[in-house]
Amino acid sequence: MKLKFALPLLLSLSFTQAMAAAQAQTAENAYCQANGTWLGPGSDADSSLPQHCVNTAMGNTPSPGRKTVLAVGASINQYLAQAHCGDVLLLTPGAYKPFTLPAKNCNAGEWIRIQSSAGNALPGAGIRISPCFGGVAELPGRPGYSCPNASHSMATISSFQVGITAAAGANYYRIGPGIELARPDSSGASYGLVNLAGGDHIIFDRVWAHGTELAAETGNGFNLTGATNVAVINSYFDDFKCIAGKGGSCTDAHAFGGGDDAAGLAEGTWKIYNNFIEASGENILFGGDTKGTTTPPDIEIRLNHFYKVPAWNPRDPGFVVAYPGFLGYIVKNLFELKNAQRVLLEGNRMEYSWGGYSQDGFAMVLTPRGAWGHVDDVTIRYNYISHVGTGFQIVATRNCTPNPSNPTQCQNGSGPVEDSGGAARLSLHDNLVDDVNATYYLGGGSMAQVSSGLQENAPLNHLVFNHNTFVTDGIEGNILTMGTFPTNPQPQMGPFTFLNNIVRAGQNNGIWSVGQPSICAVDMNPIPTLTNCFTESEATSNLVVGWGWTRPAPDWPAGNQTPEDYTPVFVNPLLSGGDYHVLPPYQKAGTDGQDLGADIDTITLLMRHAD
Repeated sequence: MKLKFALPLLLSLSFTQAMAAAQAQTAENAYCQANGTWLGPGSDADSSLPQHCVNTAMGNTPSPGRKTVLAVGASINQYLAQAHCGDVLLLTPGAYKPFTLPAKNCNAGEWIRIQSSAGNALPGAGIRISPCFGGVAELPGRPGYSCPNASHSMATISSFQVGITAAAGANYYRIGPGIELARPDSSGASYGLVNLAGGDHIIFDRVWAHGTELAAETGNGFNLTGATNVAVINSYFDDFKCIAGKGGSCTDAHAFGGGDDAAGLAEGTWKIYNNFIEASGENILFGGDTKGTTTPPDIEIRLNHFYKVPAWNPRDPGFVVAYPGFLGYIVKNLFELKNAQRVLLEGNRMEYSWGGYSQDGFAMVLTPRGAWGHVDDVTIRYNYISHVGTGFQIVATRNCTPNPSNPTQCQNGSGPVEDSGGAARLSLHDNLVDDVNATYYLGGGSMAQVSSGLQENAPLNHLVFNHNTFVTDGIEGNILTMGTFPTNPQPQMGPFTFLNNIVRAGQNNGIWSVGQPSICAVDMNPIPTLTNCFTESEATSNLVVGWGWTRPAPDWPAGNQTPEDYTPVFVNPLLSGGDYHVLPPYQKAGTDGQDLGADIDTITLLMRHAD
């Protein structure tokens, strides 16, 4: 049986129509109706898209009540205790103490708004804010931002503890523009700036959330666990990082976290749009805690710029040493899901990830954890990924969940081993990945690791790679590492579809076994590996560049082509920042009549908004 694709609309249109459709994708509410219902197709390949969303248009979040200007340092809590639904609080730029959003039983026609009083001095609706409006003309090591006149136009909430929390039942709040969320510029660890557990319908628009440049740890930006209908848009996140070798509980810094509710709270319907997102660990991580009850659904992540500072890499000539004996910051990956369902990751610029800590420089990781943890219905499309050690890790295996009172159980082998909820219906298409360097970014150099080892639950299944372009020097790594870990019974993965991709064979000639005993993968031999590892598979119409160093081309299924290198494939075959439009005869050579590899025109247009 062949998998049937419900290909995106863009792939069936003329060039002009496709560009118009792609332009529409850049709109803030391109996929969201005013009532929070998802707009457009309900699926991508076999993956269901979100069903619900957060419409963040200013006109959809009215605040018709009174306006109050608060003096610098005045109590926001005191004001909120007396506020009515629909009121607007204008904070005079300056410093304020942390506050809690109280439950007011508001509704969609009366949002409480909290913002800076700076007004026209701040970016307009739909424009990403930057540290310039907090008085910082530039941040070293980051992409430049326009700052003709650095000025303090923000109201600053600063605390070692959480700066903004939500009381149970808090709803219909819009925060920003012009709010800065920070921690003190001093040593010591801060474990989060915003905690929204119990909140519903909360929008952050044009805020700057950050740690400090000093040798201090800031473990988490926004914790969305236990919150529903939350959006963070047009904002800037930087300096969320944990220090290697420092000890303590800061080991996994991220700008956004969630999916770890253990209190029975509903969570999900989250939107992360048009933000600069920087963190040393995972820039975004959903799931992964040792406890949980539910899987958050309906997550939209579009047109963001994911980033790690190159000088945080110990192999970088400009490696920043924060203090004598400094070992660096704990780096993991750019995006990770351990517990999430119906996720769209679209049109994001994603830069820099390297290994050397607990991972191998993956750009993205999809790996469910916990018996409650699912990674289902995930669509990853039109993203541009660069400067990484490895592409994707997609793994559904058994794992150990220690008792919270004995956190070392799994380290000493006495912890309980359990299946996760599994991973299914994953669609990855039209993604461009370049500058994959296994040596410099300390990774495996492969496009993806695909493996499974569940015993009781369904193994990894319905995985689609379609129209992706993967550019690496091929000195190390391969296309795929695959395997099913030994369990009893030993289920096959599948179905698996690999169509219309441009990939590099690498030194291991295409497919290699995962680094643990596996009864399905056959090193350097795609046909028996695909047959053994999957219940059914389709792998055709791909360009396998550099295949045949040690084995003949027929080891790949029929219908794949094996050019010697990228020169006859791309307009400009640079390993980083090239022009990856394909040359004849690879134009319109896909199974769907489209060019092989990723849709470069759509990616290019979306990057103008994500960068």
